[in-house]
Amino acid sequence: MPVKLKSTRLKLVFFGLLLLAFTAIQYSWVRSLQKDKLQQFKMQVASAINYAATTTSLHDLADTSIAAILRRSFSSKGLGNVKFEYALALQGKQLVSAGYDKKQNDQVTNLVLHYVLRHTGEQEHENERLTILVPSWKNFVQKEMTWIIIASILLTAMICAIFYSVSYFSRKDSTARYDNRTLLVRTMMQQLEVPLSTMSVAAEALRNAKVMHDEVKINYYQQVLTEESKRMNEQVEKFLRDIK
Repeated sequence: MPVKLKSTRLKLVFFGLLLLAFTAIQYSWVRSLQKDKLQQFKMQVASAINYAATTTSLHDLADTSIAAILRRSFSSKGLGNVKFEYALALQGKQLVSAGYDKKQNDQVTNLVLHYVLRHTGEQEHENERLTILVPSWKNFVQKEMTWIIIASILLTAMICAIFYSVSYFSRKDSTARYDNRTLLVRTMMQQLEVPLSTMSVAAEALRNAKVMHDEVKINYYQQVLTEESKRMNEQVEKFLRDIK
């Protein structure tokens, strides 16, 4: 295998491994960022619940007012676009939003947080609590990360395109170099045919008995051998310069 061809393949393997490593690191970074975003979102929801429960006496609110209080609390924490359902248990009665009962059974895709209520100056009562349910909460975080994911995919695609271009043109260049050298060798062999044939005829003539005793002919054929040998050396040197 030619040295340069082997070197090209080693470079392709190296860049391929580098691309895989970059993709793995980028994927790990996106997953880590998603995890942090989910945790941040969860903390924002918990903060909104706490804010609503500590700044308003939920015990004295009507059902229609609870949703408005919670909505304002969510908006104050930057969660104005988040859809949620609630359930408020107070002194043996329960106030729930319209979609709470339907969605509370899906514990996989929903975020459910509980806040135990207490009266001013009193201890917490486990049977009095506010429950907030955020349906498909991970989708909300996914939407926030849309541009980050798109940028990550585009960057990976760009690097893949660059890698492919480098690989393609590298192979093409190696093939072109090989074809060019093959052509040069073929051309050189054709150019050497004439001097080799002439030298063969001259050498054969020097072995002829009539020529061996004719000094003029001997000098002539020796001169032919010298000139053709010089011509061959020039052709070889030119070939060596062309293949560099």
